[in-house]
Amino acid sequence: MSEIEINLTLKFNIPDEDLNVNGLLFGLKGANSQIMLAITKVLFMAYGRSEREIERIIGFSASRWTIWRRLGEFSEDQCLFGDMKNIPYIFLMPDGN
Repeated sequence: MSEIEINLTLKFNIPDEDLNVNGLLFGLKGANSQIMLAITKVLFMAYGRSEREIERIIGFSASRWTIWRRLGEFSEDQCLFGDMKNIPYIFLMPDGN
């Protein structure tokens, strides 16, 4: 498997006075979702560009159904619980009880 290196730079505006460790950690915790969103966006952009580059080089690329099938196979390989489609959930009620 190939290796991809992603270098990220985070810039925060922090006050010059009245800064404590708890305030800094709280700010980083709040930025966690933004960081994950940025990483996800970069991965999707990289995949899209690689798809266009493959199409440019060889003249065609995988169909969207092939991509969805590969994504399904990958998610099945990564799933910790296995196939749970055939388990009867008879105690699950629509109102959550």
